[in-house]
Amino acid sequence: MSSYQSEVLAAVEKGNDEFRRFKEKNDARFAELEAKFEDVENKAARASRPGFGMPTQSGAVKTETKAWSDAFIRKGQMPAQGPEEKALAWSTNSGADGGYAVPKLIDQRVDAVAVQQGAMLGLVRTVDSFTSDFHEIVQTTRNANAWVGETAARPATNTGGFVDIKPPMGELYANPQITQQLLDDAGFDIENYVVTRVGEEFGAAIETGILTGNGVNQPTGILSGTFAATDDSTRAFGQLQYLPTGVAGDWAATNKADILLQLVYKLKAAYRKTACWLMHPQVMQEILSFKDSQGRYLIQTGLVQGEPPTLLGYPIFESEMMPIKAANSLSALFGDFKRAYVFVNRTPTRMVRDPLTNKPYVGFYTTRRVAGAVTNSEAVKALKFSAS
Repeated sequence: MSSYQSEVLAAVEKGNDEFRRFKEKNDARFAELEAKFEDVENKAARASRPGFGMPTQSGAVKTETKAWSDAFIRKGQMPAQGPEEKALAWSTNSGADGGYAVPKLIDQRVDAVAVQQGAMLGLVRTVDSFTSDFHEIVQTTRNANAWVGETAARPATNTGGFVDIKPPMGELYANPQITQQLLDDAGFDIENYVVTRVGEEFGAAIETGILTGNGVNQPTGILSGTFAATDDSTRAFGQLQYLPTGVAGDWAATNKADILLQLVYKLKAAYRKTACWLMHPQVMQEILSFKDSQGRYLIQTGLVQGEPPTLLGYPIFESEMMPIKAANSLSALFGDFKRAYVFVNRTPTRMVRDPLTNKPYVGFYTTRRVAGAVTNSEAVKALKFSAS
């Protein structure tokens, strides 16, 4: 081998060595960045799910809520309002009757507990309204359009159709009772007790309202609407689509999981991107035994603690407020619930302290006005345990 060839070979080997070192260094940096990105994604996903991202108490926040619980809950007094207490947002129009809007932080904690009592409040779209006359305008058909040449005429096109939806409104209340002796006990965590009791009662009522409310002084529930087996292109606006299992009160005799796959693809692709499952625990328990052709279970547990399991790649939530499996029952839903349903908070949580009605108990009569209705009947589908 000539000296020239040796020099060339040495230069090539040196270049290869430098490239390997460069690749190893950048692979390590990429792996580190990928791990950080995955961690951020996981945190964001957990924060967007029901029960996550709720406020916690610490420092000055705990001091504010302690002042509220000591002054109002224990003694029936209001703490003095100063500039530092603007965030508490006490009601100014009901103080004479003993009714006050609780601090915003407490209101948020009530919501956090309510979310943990069921899935729906965390899945649907929630809005605040400053009027009892809340309306939502929904477009039912797309505007017409056409392709034209550079100098071609542009005649008028048809305007899309619209529907005015006014979610039914009602007042939600809870009335936990506490003895005066417990209120006098400084070691008793009174604020946590009230928040938990109110949140649990509100959570159960809201879950029921969103799913099965009849629209009389309460929201109209998803399952209270009208259902048809026809597809989106032919079904009337406002009707929801169901897919029958083929057997009244049960799954098909063979290939039981096929109906689940069919239900997924009955939903338009635009809604599938952010869709999830909701079903009664009994139905979920049965699906846990379903396997694909490779012998793999259809329901996969979450890889990160606290993440919901998935069914066919979509998150699955359970609710005891869903109908139990029976003949013609709608015991499972699949869809984008934020697109399908709106839940309206009309007023903040208000509380009246009542030491007289049920002595020696002190009642904490707590109310909130809410509304809710289906706004997009294409965005959710139902599994019906029926023959047709």
